[in-house]
This record gives sequence, structure tokens and C-alpha cells, in this order.
Amino acid sequence: AVALLKMPLREASADVERRVFLAILNGLQVRVRYASVNSGKDDWRWLMPQALGHNGARWHLRAWCEKNHEFRDFTLSRIIEIEWSRQQALPPREDSDWKQWVTVQIRPHHALSEGQRKAVERDYAMRGGVLKVKVRKAMEGYLRERLGLAMADGSPALRLLE
Repeated sequence: AVALLKMPLREASADVERRVFLAILNGLQVRVRYASVNSGKDDWRWLMPQALGHNGARWHLRAWCEKNHEFRDFTLSRIIEIEWSRQQALPPREDSDWKQWVTVQIRPHHALSEGQRKAVERDYAMRGGVLKVKVRKAMEGYLRERLGLAMADGSPALRLLE
């Protein structure tokens, strides 16, 4: 027997996907109404879309956020509405976290027994007890979250479901 775990889809509307893609291609600002999990509110904000990223579960828009004055990731399925701006705009600075690549070194947890460590090393095809994964710095947190690791700052991964 074979079983496949079917994960819930987290899709954005076709209109949101189309407008985000065209905004990136043409360097246009967009105004979005975004449902933020952090604040628990949805509000309007101006974004300067730069890139799209996928964390293995959902698509993210990497954009300069005028409201927060920094580059942030916006889950496409949380964009409720999107409006065009005919104005081309460049962010005030380069997104160094998107341009920079880092190598994350992953090892079996130190509290595992020798047998457990060997099983984990085999499971992840580690060489010398280490798995090296090259990832954009902006995506490192998603890698750690997907692997059930602590975030880069040591805090536990945010749990959204129970």
C-alpha cells in the first residue's frame, strides 16, 4: 500500500499572481491589502515588488514595504486586494539578504544517541555528520522552519497550526 499526504493548497487569486508578476517585470509599485498573521490585521500598504520565492509550501513576494521601511516577504495567498500603480519605483537600497547566499550547516541534534544520529545522517544523506544547504539569506528562516529547526536568532519556529 502507498499513501500520499495531500497538503492544503495555499493559493493566491489569479489576479494577484498576474499583477505581482507584471509588477516585478516592469518595476511597478503596487498597493495591497494584506492580512498579516503578525499583527492580526489586514491593512493597505505600498510595496515595491522585487522577486518571488517558494518555501516548499507557499509563494512569497519579496518586496520593499513603504509602511515598515524594509524588505519583507508577503505570502501571496494573504494578499486580499491589489491595485496597480503606473509609477515605476526603485527601493531606496539593494536587498542584500536576497542577493546574498549562505551555506547552512545542519547536524543531528546533540542529544540523540549514536544510533539515532546515524539514522538521521543516513536519512538526510549527510557527509561526515553534516548537511550543507546553500540558500538565499532571505530564505534561511524558511529552510530552518521546514526542517523543524530553531530560527537563526535561536527562537523556536512560529507555529501557525495545531
